[in-house]
Amino acid sequence: IGSVYGGNDPLIIVDGTQMDMSILSTLSVYDLKEIKILKEATIYGAQGANGAIIITTMQSSLQTTMEVLKTVKHAC
Repeated sequence: IGSVYGGNDPLIIVDGTQMDMSILSTLSVYDLKEIKILKEATIYGAQGANGAIIITTMQSSLQTTMEVLKTVKHAC
């Protein structure tokens, strides 16, 4: 049974960006660092009513590490 305003799909977030369910078929398992499944994703409001899948890729992790290193380098 779908909701009044949409389907039963969970909210999909990849590297901090909301995505469509179709992104799941394009991701390679070798690019994934972490997957979190939230049953109750009320922190995302009505969009998270059906839960959320939070995906962090290796590329996002690498970018974050490089940003931290750049910040440390400039701080010294």
